[in-house]
Amino acid sequence: MIEKKKILLIDDEEDFCFFVKKNLEATGEFSVLYATHPRKGIKIARKKTFDLILLDIKMPKQDGFQVLEILKKNYKTLSMPVVMLTAVEGDDAKIKSSGLYSDDYIVKPISYEKLREKIDTVLARFPRREDRMPEKKKILLIDDEEDFCFFVRQNLEHTGEFEVITANRGEEGINLVREKKPDLILLDIFMPKMMGEDVAAALINDPKTKNIPLVFLTAQITNDEIGVESIKEIGGHLFISKPVDTERLVSSISAILGSKENVR
Repeated sequence: MIEKKKILLIDDEEDFCFFVKKNLEATGEFSVLYATHPRKGIKIARKKTFDLILLDIKMPKQDGFQVLEILKKNYKTLSMPVVMLTAVEGDDAKIKSSGLYSDDYIVKPISYEKLREKIDTVLARFPRREDRMPEKKKILLIDDEEDFCFFVRQNLEHTGEFEVITANRGEEGINLVREKKPDLILLDIFMPKMMGEDVAAALINDPKTKNIPLVFLTAQITNDEIGVESIKEIGGHLFISKPVDTERLVSSISAILGSKENVR
C-alpha cells in the first residue's frame, strides 16, 4: 500500500480548510491536518513531518509571512516545502513570499483541480526524505555576515543534497575545517581580524586540509564578469560573486564536487 502524502494547511477560514481536506483525502492519496490559528499550525509542524505545508497569508494576529519566517528558522521545519495562499493577485505578495523562501503560491479562490495540479507540481520537485540520497555533501561556509550564512544554509539544505556548517570568524572556520573535514569550503574574502586570504593560506599550508576544494566569495567580481559559468578562476583560485544566486551557487558547487569525484 502506497503511503499517503502528508499535508498541513494553516488557514483561518474553516470552510476552506474543510474543502481542501475533504477533496484531497477523498482521493486516498493524502492525509490532511489543518489549523485555523497560526500558532497552533506552527506547533503541529514542529511535532510532525509533512510533505507540504499550505499557508495562508492574511490571518489575524500573525500573518503568513511571519509564520513562514518562523518555520524556516527552525531545523525541524526548515526543509518542508511551503506554498503560500493569497487572495491578492499582485507582485508584492509573490516577491515577499519568494524572499522568505516559500516554494510557490496559490491565488484564492481556487478550484480543486487547480489546487491539486499545484500540489502535484510542488511535490514532484521535493522527494520525500526517505526517498532522497542518504549521503549529503558537507559544505563549510566562512563568512562574517550572519544573515548571509543563514540564507546560504537555508537554501542549500533545502535542496536535500547538502549539509551546511557555518562560521563567522576566520579562526573558528579553520578549526571547523580540521574538525568536520567538509567536502567544500566557501570563504568570504573580506572579514574582520582575519581576512579570507589568510584563512586560505593556513588551510593550504596544512597537510590535513590542503586538498579540500576552496571557493572565495567576493562582491568585487560581478555576475556579469563571471558570465554563464557561475564561477571564475583567477590566479589558480576559484571565485563566486556576491550577492549569491541560489541556482548558480548550487550549479557551481555541483560542478566543483563533480570534478573532484572524476579526479579520484
